[in-house]
Amino acid sequence: YYIYLNLILLQLYDPLRLFENIFNFGSVEKACAAKLLSNFLSLLTTTTVIEFFKSAEKLDVDWRKLFEVAKLGSGNSGALGRIAEKAISGDYKGYTFSVSNTLKDLTYINDLLKDLPNAEKFSSLAKKFYEESVKKGNGDFLISELIDKEKY
Repeated sequence: YYIYLNLILLQLYDPLRLFENIFNFGSVEKACAAKLLSNFLSLLTTTTVIEFFKSAEKLDVDWRKLFEVAKLGSGNSGALGRIAEKAISGDYKGYTFSVSNTLKDLTYINDLLKDLPNAEKFSSLAKKFYEESVKKGNGDFLISELIDKEKY
């Protein structure tokens, strides 16, 4: 019974079952670069969504209508979906990644992209955005909370 129970528990609690897909990029270096590049895309997209809402508020553009229009075009993204519905209803905790962690990742990303001038410019710009936010004391906030915490 003991072996049978362990097999059942292993099937129920297999740590690899937590991951929907597993990708092999070869070396550890390539896997780390792939992870950082994935974060580069998601963090810059999320930063754009944050600025999208801050700008819309400053320009007095209806968030709900703007979101409905944005969903129809190529600006639609996972970041937009995660942040928008909650932000429209006053909940700014749609993207659960802190400002400090974002800055840490962008520091690594910036180093990875140092020899790629255009990509490095994008990562540097976003990194400065979060450096300033940390200096203002917002490091422990979620990045989506900056919509409310750092208004124009």
